[in-house]
Amino acid sequence: MPKLRLPFKKKKPGSAYFGLNELDRKIEKYIDYDNGFYVELGANDGIRQSNTYYFEKNRGWSGILIEPSPNNFLECRKNRSEKNAIFCNACVRFGYPHKYVDMSYGNLMSVSTNVEVDLESVSAHLELSRQFLRNREATFEFGAVAKPLSTILDEGNAPALMDILSLDVEGAELEVLMGVDFDRHNFRFMVIECRNIDRMRSFLEAKGYTLLDQLTEHDYLFKFDAAGTA
Repeated sequence: MPKLRLPFKKKKPGSAYFGLNELDRKIEKYIDYDNGFYVELGANDGIRQSNTYYFEKNRGWSGILIEPSPNNFLECRKNRSEKNAIFCNACVRFGYPHKYVDMSYGNLMSVSTNVEVDLESVSAHLELSRQFLRNREATFEFGAVAKPLSTILDEGNAPALMDILSLDVEGAELEVLMGVDFDRHNFRFMVIECRNIDRMRSFLEAKGYTLLDQLTEHDYLFKFDAAGTA
């Protein structure tokens, strides 16, 4: 069985950070400035295990938040500032042939079931997801409206060079990145949950990115090589 994320634990009183394993604290040393622009997939409810909420709340950042499950999307709209553009979509590669992505709901571990995912076992993943269900939630199947990420970036009026992409979509990370037009959209940094780092590294190196740091067992930080001169 694959090693997956630890059960959610309540934050200690006074803790400033919100990301799982304090990923937001770990990336802050690379983006230690105010008023930046983030893109986060999946955004969940905007707070729980968010890698961007700290930067909005404490550093004046704003950006684009994307969450495929309608219930968490609505919570995200309630929890996050109106200065963000918030979308209810599943991001896919260019040329994806369907209107919807088939999804199985598992709250923080909701997973795509009709695109290639980097998971050893989708059924085992969904079984582990039950630990994140709250308030009498249950697993269920739903369809999320499919769009390439670059389409959403255009709709959200994103700049050509964004400060950070936070990408945690339960094994569909490469599917998402294959929907980015890297001739028009880039990120100074990307923090990506990934279980096949060799494949991800090969793909991103061809787009001009360098693996900079391993933040946790499955979370990696990439840097855009041209960002320093942009």
